Amino acid sequence: MIELDDVRAGYVRGIDVLNGVSATFEPDRISSIVGPNGAGKSTLLKTIYGFADLHDGTITYEGDDLTAYSPSEMLRDAGIAYVPQERSVFPELSVHENLKLGTWTIRDDTKRTERSIENVYEQFPALEEKRRVRAGTLSGGQQRMLEIGRSLLTDPDVVFVDEPSAGLAPDLSENVYDSIARLRAQSVTVILVDQNIRAAVEYGDDLFIMEQGEIVVNEPTDDMTGEVENLVSEWISAKGEVA
Repeated sequence: MIELDDVRAGYVRGIDVLNGVSATFEPDRISSIVGPNGAGKSTLLKTIYGFADLHDGTITYEGDDLTAYSPSEMLRDAGIAYVPQERSVFPELSVHENLKLGTWTIRDDTKRTERSIENVYEQFPALEEKRRVRAGTLSGGQQRMLEIGRSLLTDPDVVFVDEPSAGLAPDLSENVYDSIARLRAQSVTVILVDQNIRAAVEYGDDLFIMEQGEIVVNEPTDDMTGEVENLVSEWISAKGEVA
């Protein structure tokens, strides 16, 4: 499990975006983090992964201090993959070439590399159909699948996904969420930040609600189903949008 204890973090020394966050993300579950824009959701993932500065508090994974790992070491040594909100495919390269780049931590093991890529194609048949197509010509949903598939090439135990459905049409979003649900079926722990609270509740096991850099609610999603519309209305009234 990943545990945060009184975490304060941000991007500028002396200015906290996270204000004393404590949370436990259980293994083999999908943990959904939701909240209004500016609540600190993406910063929470970036802090755990080492892209934002930890000012105070502790972050551990199975008892190990995660702050001892650089972002590149998180994947290679800790087995934690990160799919950022920003598109990260290489548009001029083919789908297959993008996947090969994702095997950098195991590139010396040719057989494992080939097997890992074939496993991704088995999970995402749409990618195999497009294996020789330039990634930049894929739809937004297909690019997101490519990013998620690439994150799985080294068999991570944990995957962070930031805003999986941002900017996608509903049918494409459903495909992406289905791919995330398949990760849980393979005993991969998923922590996702989501602007779509309805999907976060539908696909997630645990719901974390953030406001102003703090976690204000942490409940199993089964207990929150009836609260979704109230939360959406509350955030729209407060911020004019949901994130």
